[in-house]
Order: sequence, then C-alpha cells, then structure tokens
Amino acid sequence: MLPAINRMICAGATDGMFVTMLMVVHDPKTQSFEYFNAGHPGWVITESDGRQLRTHQIPLGFSIDTDYSASDRLVLEPGDILLMPTDGIQETPGEEGLFGTVRMLEIVRQRREDAAHLIVEGLIDAAIRFSGSQKPNDDMTAIVIKAL
Repeated sequence: MLPAINRMICAGATDGMFVTMLMVVHDPKTQSFEYFNAGHPGWVITESDGRQLRTHQIPLGFSIDTDYSASDRLVLEPGDILLMPTDGIQETPGEEGLFGTVRMLEIVRQRREDAAHLIVEGLIDAAIRFSGSQKPNDDMTAIVIKAL
C-alpha cells in the first residue's frame, strides 16, 4: 500500500510537496502494534518516560524508488500511551517560543489517568492557552491510544 501511495504523491505533487505518515496496525489477539513511520513522529509514553518511535524512511513524495517495506512491532503495557500528534501542536507559537515536544509529553504524562479523548482535548487546550493572543499557524490533531 505504501509504495502505491508514494507513487501517487510523487506523480501529483508539485516540487517541494511531501507527506509524512505514521501507519499503525493493531493486532487485538496479541495486543501488539505494527507500525511504519515515514517521517511522522509518534511516542510511547510510560509512567516514567517517553520514547519516540523509530522513523523507517523519508516522507512520502520525495522519490518514487524509495523502499517503504520496513516496520517495527511494539506491545503497550497496561498504562502505556501511544501518542500520534501532528506537528501543529509542538510548533504552536507563544511568548516563550514554541510549545515544544517536552511540554507536549509532560501534558500527556500529567493526564495519563484520563480517558484518551480527554488527553487529546487537554493537550490541544494547553497548546491554545500557550499561544495566548497568537493564532496557531497549523492544525492541531492528535491520536491517543491507551493500553488497559
């Protein structure tokens, strides 16, 4: 599927256009996730830390010949959170600079007991409050998956 998507983007994109993508497939029998990352960040957040998911390849649309076959598998332990945000959250401008990754991960960690949709709402609310009177430059979207 990824080579086909890449070919379509390469054929239709203007110079300099590309698409980052993080594709995650859940296996409910093993409670594992196989993921492929084409330049789009994602994190696994545990009670004590957060680690970024490995990037397998460059974003889609750069080269029609790119091999998009690599992937990794992960298993979330109870209480772990899989966070997949768009860059509009980390890149939200404020008086102190950008909202940033550290602040984003800390907000998610502080709200780890909340339902997944409340973590997303809290994260976006925090980024909007951080921006103060400045209007965000990009969309703010996140997917949160919590392991029970």
